[in-house]
Amino acid sequence: MRNFAKINLYNIKENFRRLSRTRPAVAVVKADAYGHGAVEVARALDSDALAFAVSNIDEAEALVGAAIKSPVVVLGDGYAPEFERAVDAGIVVSVGNEKNALLLNEAARRKNKRARAFICVNTGMNRDGFEHTDISGVGAVLGLKNVDVVGIYSHPARSGDDEFTSLQLARFNMLKSVYVGRRDLLWSFPSSASIGAGDDVARIGVSLYGMSPSGENDAALLPALSFCAAIVSRRCVKKGEFVGYGTAFCAFRDMEIATVSAGYGDGVPRAYAAGGHVIIGGKRAKIVGNVCMDALMVAVDGIDFSVGDTATIIGGDGGEKISAEDVARACGTINYEIVCGISKRVPRIYKGSENNEPNQI
Repeated sequence: MRNFAKINLYNIKENFRRLSRTRPAVAVVKADAYGHGAVEVARALDSDALAFAVSNIDEAEALVGAAIKSPVVVLGDGYAPEFERAVDAGIVVSVGNEKNALLLNEAARRKNKRARAFICVNTGMNRDGFEHTDISGVGAVLGLKNVDVVGIYSHPARSGDDEFTSLQLARFNMLKSVYVGRRDLLWSFPSSASIGAGDDVARIGVSLYGMSPSGENDAALLPALSFCAAIVSRRCVKKGEFVGYGTAFCAFRDMEIATVSAGYGDGVPRAYAAGGHVIIGGKRAKIVGNVCMDALMVAVDGIDFSVGDTATIIGGDGGEKISAEDVARACGTINYEIVCGISKRVPRIYKGSENNEPNQI
């Protein structure tokens, strides 16, 4: 196997358990569960999660087709051409404006079925949703003949419980106070970043996979993914010779170079060439030259290994560890982007489904 990502489902279940101790929680599995595999993650959490959140109808239908029992919710303003598919499959649609609400109601009428909706409210992120002051708009959706509203939600714009997050929550709670008598409605403001914000239903996203929304390593979370690749060659490069495309690296001394079978086509960002490492034989090996589509090269002087051994791109080996946060910082991006960027051509290997392999990735 030229490369692979190993996913520990035990760690994902344990993160969910820790983060949902005090309230019911929705597990966010959009973008193929942040690169971890949406169907496999949903199966592991199907008896625990209140619902699963995705970003579009295709993701939702994949979970329904896999016989996931918990409700599936499409977050973000709904896309009207998908409403009939959602009604047919019993998928909960996010509604953030009156036009789409009416179109969803009409789709349900044509199908002679009930539609299910989750009302999105804008409290300051200004991406989608009814304005938090639009009481009449929200009330109109609640009164639609063919639509069952399961709840109302908003999304924090910042990571952490800071002043602006508090302002957003206050706006959300002001709307909630209008409908205090509607005990059938679920209310959800928290994301992974604001899990302690004090509302009814948590939405657990990146933290579910053992990564912090702040981008810092968090010892309270269990990382669930490692990304490894085979070492396919080693060679001696003389001082003054070049390595890789664009002659980007010139050997400043005689050195030994190994080629690792993962590149930007697999999810290793090209930006990671500047200061990035992999772990071989429990030691860090610095990337040299540009990251190629299918490979990268590293300096391996003094490292004991054989061709065919595995290099760790994300994960641990011996006493060394490289986290998704470490890769993100080196690339000037966020951990979300790193794990979501691990491509479909990288096989996923699952372990820990029987709760017997804690904290091993």
